[in-house]
Amino acid sequence: MILLAALATLSVSCEKKETSEGLRLDESVYGFVLGESKEGLFERAKTELSWQKMEGRKWDYRGELYYFPKPLDRSQGIDYLRLSFLDGALFEVVAYYKDTSRTKLEVLRRELEERFDGKMKAPDGTVETAAKTYRLPGPGMSVTLRRITKHDCIELYVQYMHNEMHGRLIQKKLDMKSGK
Repeated sequence: MILLAALATLSVSCEKKETSEGLRLDESVYGFVLGESKEGLFERAKTELSWQKMEGRKWDYRGELYYFPKPLDRSQGIDYLRLSFLDGALFEVVAYYKDTSRTKLEVLRRELEERFDGKMKAPDGTVETAAKTYRLPGPGMSVTLRRITKHDCIELYVQYMHNEMHGRLIQKKLDMKSGK
C-alpha cells in the first residue's frame, strides 16, 4: 500500500513538471512574462494585437513559434518579436530592433546592465567576426544581446530565455535525436 501511495505521488509530481505551473517568472519583458501560459498570454494580448504562427526548423527545434508585430508594453524601436512556447508556457522572447547600428547595440547593452544590475560578457574578438554577442544572467532567465551581419542584412536583437525551460528543451532535443 505504501508503495502504491509513493508511485501515485511520483506520478503526480512528474505530471506537474510537464505543465507550466510554477514556471511564471516575476520579470516582464516587453509586456510578456516568461513561464506564463500560452492560453493566458493570448487571452491577455487579443485586444492589443494580432500574432501569427511561424514554422520552425526540425533541426533547430525551439518549441511553438509565433510572430508578434509589436510588444505588449508599447516599447519603442521594435521591428517585431518572436515568441516560443514549450509545453504550453512562454519559453523565449526575442525582440528584433529596427535600428541595427553599433550605437544602438551599446545603448541596449547599458540599459540591460542597469536593469539586471550586472555586466554583460562577450567572447573576445577572435571568436566572433560577423557578430557581437553579449550575455547576462537575469532572474530565472538568460539575456542575450546580439548584433549579427548576414549576407543581406544586419540583425540586432535581445533574447530572453527561461532557464528551467531551457533545460527541458535540451532534454526534448536529446529525446528527439534518440527516437524517444
